Amino acid sequence: MGQRIQAIKAKLQQLGFACLVYTITCHEDLLFLNQNYCNLSTWELFYYGFIDKYKQAFMRRFLKTTPHPN
Repeated sequence: MGQRIQAIKAKLQQLGFACLVYTITCHEDLLFLNQNYCNLSTWELFYYGFIDKYKQAFMRRFLKTTPHPN
């Protein structure tokens, strides 16, 4: 990840944004949530940042390998 991206990410986090990374290998797909506006709990941040991310990846891979009925 480039230094400009790291600086932007750090600035947004200083302003109260939660950073959710949706890519496994690098930070290409980020979601920033303004915690002052949406007021998510720690559990909700964990859910969207970890469980939902891997659930979506699993479903994409599962649907690619599952034969579909004609």
